[in-house]
Amino acid sequence: MVIPILIIKFRFKQPLADYGLGLPGKVEGYWHGGPFLTITLVVLPFFVLGARDANVQKLYPFYRPFSSVGQFLLYELTYLPFFIAIEFIFRGTCFSGWPVCATTKSGWCDGLPGIFYFHRYALLIQMLSYTAWHLGKPLPETWGAVVWGWRPVPQRMQCGSIWPIVLSHWLLNVLLDALIVGLV
Repeated sequence: MVIPILIIKFRFKQPLADYGLGLPGKVEGYWHGGPFLTITLVVLPFFVLGARDANVQKLYPFYRPFSSVGQFLLYELTYLPFFIAIEFIFRGTCFSGWPVCATTKSGWCDGLPGIFYFHRYALLIQMLSYTAWHLGKPLPETWGAVVWGWRPVPQRMQCGSIWPIVLSHWLLNVLLDALIVGLV
């Protein structure tokens, strides 16, 4: 994340908030937790079903066995930076670096296109690259990546931030791990 952040700040001279790292802004007509709840509830069934798949169970959690619930929670907390990085790459720089518009705070096309302007294809490009990153993983995870690849973007557009998506993605993975190891 350091290299893209340095490029954004010192080469492009743009605020990091334009790339989703700002706090969620006012979401007109939505409760502030709406983007988080929307994405979480849409993909929750995929995570619960995935936890029942034998191939997913073999792969996750990466570390085990856990000697206590505290060790499990510590593992999950150390896993959080991974989700921050992933969402910054795909829903931050990949989506904003190939902007639907020059600024994503107020709508789809209110600014001048940048050098990597892909208009409506920005969503497709980041979704396909996110899904491709999951190729070779268990099939439920790969299909889930297709859904996760496109579904968070409307929430990102609504609130201008990746933080609700980061929180949702991380908590869903905590739930997946907890289901697999039998804590839930």
